Amino acid sequence: MTTKIQRNNNRVVLTAPLDGKPQPEDFKTISEPIPEPADGEMLIRHIYLSLDPYQRSMIAGRHGAARPLSEGDMPNGETVGQVVQSRHPSFAEGDYVRHFGGWQKYSVSDGTQTFTVDPEQAPLSTYVGVLGMPGLTAYASMIELAEVEAGQTVLVSAAHGPVGSMVGQIAIQQGATAIGIAGSDEKCRLVVEDLGFSACINYKNKRYPGSLEDALPNGADIYHDNVGGDMLAEALSVLKNYGPVILCGLISHYNDPS
Repeated sequence: MTTKIQRNNNRVVLTAPLDGKPQPEDFKTISEPIPEPADGEMLIRHIYLSLDPYQRSMIAGRHGAARPLSEGDMPNGETVGQVVQSRHPSFAEGDYVRHFGGWQKYSVSDGTQTFTVDPEQAPLSTYVGVLGMPGLTAYASMIELAEVEAGQTVLVSAAHGPVGSMVGQIAIQQGATAIGIAGSDEKCRLVVEDLGFSACINYKNKRYPGSLEDALPNGADIYHDNVGGDMLAEALSVLKNYGPVILCGLISHYNDPS
């Protein structure tokens, strides 16, 4: 199988170490020669890149990163792509794979944390979505940690996001009621009408956090937290005694240099 290879590899790198909230001028695209795979390696052309909140912490040197990224460094990220040249015994040209290829068009892999995916089974984008890290995170949160049961009420922050949206849908499949928190009326509409949540609270509304009590007059049995900060404190005000809190993310703190 012959797969067309471009002449150059476009990479997104930092123009300076990040300080606070990222801005467009903190990044630039550079063009470099496409790397050549050595024996036991393969060249992958990326089709999808998953931009996840934890990457802000990785850029700052947290979340398992060895050091903060500085000028010229490329952020890492999980990708889905196609093998365009292979010198690896377990992967053939034309294979579709998922791996941490980073913010670039092409990457070389030696097979570490590289997995084949099947576009006939599901769209390629789902392998960095519902069938990837976000989906597995949601499953672990609800099934393994919270052990959600029929009849319970689950409160979910960032309910419109890739993890929160699936947390609510898994809870619903288990017979629970899902109540979401999101940042606009449009997001809340989609959370309710498209995802099946029973209600969604816009935290930017002037009535918030009082609207939490209106939506949860009997309280929540489980709180799935993707945000932290004030929202976590506000959610605790409607959580039943001894109700579990699944601390999945702290996105309200990711831009804090401390």
